[in-house]
Amino acid sequence: MAGFGFIDEVTVLLVSRYGRWACGWDYSVHNGGPVDAWCCDADSVGEAQETAEQVVTCLLGMA
Repeated sequence: MAGFGFIDEVTVLLVSRYGRWACGWDYSVHNGGPVDAWCCDADSVGEAQETAEQVVTCLLGMA
């Protein structure tokens, strides 16, 4: 699914930096997951700084 390319790329970067526990940072409550700070690319991706902060919020919420 082409729409998930961004998520896959970010996941690879996070896992390489933090380890496998970072997988699932985007698994939103909309899809049955625990992350309430992420919905999808269309709703969650904006300007670079804003998007980076959103990803960090998701990841730290899983810790």
